[in-house]
Amino acid sequence: MAKKILAADNDSLLINRLKSSLEQDGYEVTITDNGAEALDLAQKYWYDLVIMEAVFRGMDDYELCERIREFSDVPIIIVSERNKPMDKIMGFDYGADDYVSKPYNTRELKIRIRKVLNRFRKDASNRPEASHTIVAGRLRLDQDSRSAMIDGRKIDLTVKEYQLLKELVSRPGKIFTRNALIFKIWGTEFNGDEKTLDVHIRRLRNKIEDDPSHPQMIRTKWGVGYYFSI
Repeated sequence: MAKKILAADNDSLLINRLKSSLEQDGYEVTITDNGAEALDLAQKYWYDLVIMEAVFRGMDDYELCERIREFSDVPIIIVSERNKPMDKIMGFDYGADDYVSKPYNTRELKIRIRKVLNRFRKDASNRPEASHTIVAGRLRLDQDSRSAMIDGRKIDLTVKEYQLLKELVSRPGKIFTRNALIFKIWGTEFNGDEKTLDVHIRRLRNKIEDDPSHPQMIRTKWGVGYYFSI
């Protein structure tokens, strides 16, 4: 399966050249020139790697890197015109896995991409088996790839859907209050409509339940919240 890369750079000419070059090597590449959009894409879709340039409209690379680290450990490579030692230290401190200075050689960047992806894969394979999967009845969650399967069939989940399902499946029978789930999945700064949780629950039920209108796995405790039943 092709590795999926999110590349964010405000230099449209450069990022399109990089996209074409990486696609020739078999990668699937999504590009954007906007930091907020890059963050939104990283939250909605699974990527094997994120490449980001230094400055975006309204958000620099350090902030974007830090925000992504709040919900994902996806490998990140910063590509920047800032090449002082302290700049690189700050990049790593904010969660980057590698730091490449501009102007760069595309061949060198590709080598760094392969090394980061290989290192990430090896790190995952060396973790204890117990941390790899969660099995609950017909459901199986792979924590390395952040994917889920039911009856051997892969389920297409967004980042938040996976996080919510993992939280419920990890403790079958435990009743989670609505506030507890919102705090766990969206954090303390969540200021949206509480119906967001209900929407995600409904989407999950549509994806895993035989009859979403009469759910047998993701159950409702009326007036309290939700729980997972095996």
